Amino acid sequence: IFGTQSDIAQSIVSALKTSITPEEKRLIEKKPSNNLLAYDFYLRGNDYLSKMEFLISIDMYSKAIKEDSLFTAVYAKRAIAHSFFFWLRGEGWQGHDLKAKQDIEKGLRINPELPEIRFAEAVCYYHKNRNYDKALKILNELTSEAPNMADLYAYTSYILRRQGKLEESINELKQTIRLDPFNASYYDNLTDTYDLLHKYDDEIECCRQGLSLIPDYKAFNSYLYRAYLNKKGDQIEALKRSGLKE
Repeated sequence: IFGTQSDIAQSIVSALKTSITPEEKRLIEKKPSNNLLAYDFYLRGNDYLSKMEFLISIDMYSKAIKEDSLFTAVYAKRAIAHSFFFWLRGEGWQGHDLKAKQDIEKGLRINPELPEIRFAEAVCYYHKNRNYDKALKILNELTSEAPNMADLYAYTSYILRRQGKLEESINELKQTIRLDPFNASYYDNLTDTYDLLHKYDDEIECCRQGLSLIPDYKAFNSYLYRAYLNKKGDQIEALKRSGLKE
C-alpha cells in the first residue's frame, strides 16, 4: 500500500507540473508506520481535521498513537488539532494548548528532523504565543526543504494577513490550494481575506468552492450572506443567494 501511495504521489507531482526535492522523495518513499490500522486512523484524522472537526480528529489521532506510539507524524497532527481548538476557543478549549505542547515535545524526541513535527511547532508559536517571527522562521526553513507541503504556505499566508500584507497573503493561499485543493479550511481563510479587501465576487466564488467540499458547513453560507449584503446592500437578496433562511 505504501509503494502504491509513493507512485501516486509521484504522479500527482507530475500532474501539478512541479518538482520534488531529494528530501521530499526520501519522505515519500519512507513508510510512515508499519501498522496499517494506525495509518488508517491517521488518514481519518487528517480528513476530519481538513473539515475542521477538531475533537473527532483528535480522537482518530489518539487511536493511531495507541496502535503505534512511535508514529511521529500523528503527534504533529494531533498537536495542530489541539492548538487550533485552543485558538478558536471551542467549548472545553482550556488545556488544549498544554496538550499540543506535550505532543510536540514527544514528537521531537522521536524524530526531530521530520518536517511535520517542526511545522506543528510553528503552528503552536502562531496559535498559542502569537510569536509570528519564530513561526515564520521555521516555515521559511521548511519551505526550502519541503516546497510541496501545502500547509507551509497556508500558515505563511495567515501570518502575512495579520501583518496587514493582504495581497501577499492571498498569493500564498492560492499556492496552498494549488497543492491541496480539497482542504476546506483554506477556502475558509481565503474567503475572509477577500472580504477584508472588499473583493466580494472573489469571496462569493471562494464560498461556493468551499461548500462544494463540505455542504453542511454553515459558515460558508454566512460568508455568502455577508458578501452579497456588502456587495449590493440588499438583505432579502443576500438571504436568498446565501441559502440561509429569512
